[in-house]
Amino acid sequence: MVSQFLTTDNATLKNSLLELFGWADEAYLVVAYATYSGFQIIQDEVVSFLKNGHKLRVLFDIEKYITDPMILEEFLTIAGDVECRVVFRSEVDEKNDFRTFHSKLYLFRTGDEVKAIVGSSNFTQSGINSNIESNLLVAGNATDDPINTILRFYETTWDAEYTIRLEENLDVLANYLELYKKHSRHNAGLNEELKNELKELNESIVIAQGSLQENLNTDSLYLLGLISGGGFVDEEGHISLRYEKGAYNKGTDQEGVINIQGISDVQLDQKKVLQRDVLGIVDRIGKMFKRFRTNDEIKHSQTSDYRYRIDINFDQDSQLKVIVHDFITQCAINRTKVVPSLPDEIASTTDSLFISFLRGYADIRSRISPTDRITNEGPLRVALSFSKGADSFAEEIKNQLQKRFQMRFINYFPGESRGRETMLRLDPVEVQKLPYRLYSINWKRLLLKDFAAYNTENYRERYLTDEDKGQINLLEE
Repeated sequence: MVSQFLTTDNATLKNSLLELFGWADEAYLVVAYATYSGFQIIQDEVVSFLKNGHKLRVLFDIEKYITDPMILEEFLTIAGDVECRVVFRSEVDEKNDFRTFHSKLYLFRTGDEVKAIVGSSNFTQSGINSNIESNLLVAGNATDDPINTILRFYETTWDAEYTIRLEENLDVLANYLELYKKHSRHNAGLNEELKNELKELNESIVIAQGSLQENLNTDSLYLLGLISGGGFVDEEGHISLRYEKGAYNKGTDQEGVINIQGISDVQLDQKKVLQRDVLGIVDRIGKMFKRFRTNDEIKHSQTSDYRYRIDINFDQDSQLKVIVHDFITQCAINRTKVVPSLPDEIASTTDSLFISFLRGYADIRSRISPTDRITNEGPLRVALSFSKGADSFAEEIKNQLQKRFQMRFINYFPGESRGRETMLRLDPVEVQKLPYRLYSINWKRLLLKDFAAYNTENYRERYLTDEDKGQINLLEE
């Protein structure tokens, strides 16, 4: 095992972080406190890391009002394979002894090679650049001690009951932002006013933590969305998913490369990113099984370069099995393929839960391609496809998006009239502005950002409100 002592002197800590983001395929920051100014020190490297299709997970504390809401918003909106969670335990989890979450772990991985920085530096400008800090960089194989112990610490902490997925609980961030504005870290937790105001934040935290234990939660609805998009069921009730894509740039020297010249500078190996997509889906559903303490199993296999099969085997006594089979009984089955419907309990649920369901569907059945335009040279769109017999489901999804999020630019193309799949074409600018992410797939997030930027730059007037247009006319006059 290799080790190196790092401090802020001579920028050894900062330089190591920059080098590690250039080296790794996966990065995990489990750090108590973070600020936007800390992020800015390595911003270019993080953006490049994500554009190369790599995976980033960040976990910060919000109990002490030190973590800057701006950095939380940054990791919620930045394009790429990113997930941001926060720690909040005080007055919520009475089983712990109210110890402060004080970790400073920067973990990087490529295959079985792991490098970790452990020490005293928070993810702040002073922690990385100026404070007197002491950190140790250790490197080794994932199976070596203490590397495997560090990996277990990350896994246990990341999935702890007191961690909150911010992208699915935006009310937690909103409440935290208000309290952060009112109270500095010097008086946080010291006065009665703050204790009273904490109640609202605690209530949103309790709801967020408790909802994961309910039957219809963000994970179970994501699974139902996956089944809606690519689900098959055999005579014995076994569930399988198909994740299949055509080759990008087929018939050209760029075949198999996700690359759209003139629109996006993303350039990724399609085989590699599809494998990551499937592993991400399997990991998320597998962790849901563990949280529900079931004996359900999920596994995957590759059937061709761009095709995967995911098999789900439910335990006889699994409560998730009941949820899935209740849903399937409300759908049609074409031979063995699930033809989805939108049950009332999903149609009437909260925005975050509805988007979780739609995200599962979009991860399987969305297309981001310059072929989806209003005209040959018009604004770009992203598409959701719907198999034969699912026209009514597509129309319900369209109605939900219009009603919930006031989306204006939705084009509906029924399959029955075209002899092809039904399509919903959505404006990428509107999709980008949704309060909840439509995709959990990394490369789709990257392309969506570039598609939205292309439309905004080339078709600016399309997105102006009547009030905006009136002000422009006044200025021109």
